[in-house]
Amino acid sequence: MLPEFINPEVLLQGGAVTILTLVVWMVYTGKLVARRVLDDVRKDRDDRINEMRAIMENWQKAYLASEAARQEQTAQLNQLLALGRIAEALLRALPHPENQEQNSRELPQ
Repeated sequence: MLPEFINPEVLLQGGAVTILTLVVWMVYTGKLVARRVLDDVRKDRDDRINEMRAIMENWQKAYLASEAARQEQTAQLNQLLALGRIAEALLRALPHPENQEQNSRELPQ
């Protein structure tokens, strides 16, 4: 914590000068700050955390809405596929016009 140029033996003999020197050094290096500055830093940090939480909640809501829409879309596509399969089966069951001409030639009139 102490810089190399400060001798601990001198600190013990100096008393008030030593304490003053340490306080000035700690303020200069940023290890000792005023409560107002500390409160401002904490408030800024808390504001950023709250902002990030709000952003995270918005993304979570958007994801849930997107997933609900995707599931609904999947259900609708499955219904359309089933209808398409039914339509295909019905169309394949109908006689073809080409086959009817051949059938009518084969039948005695």
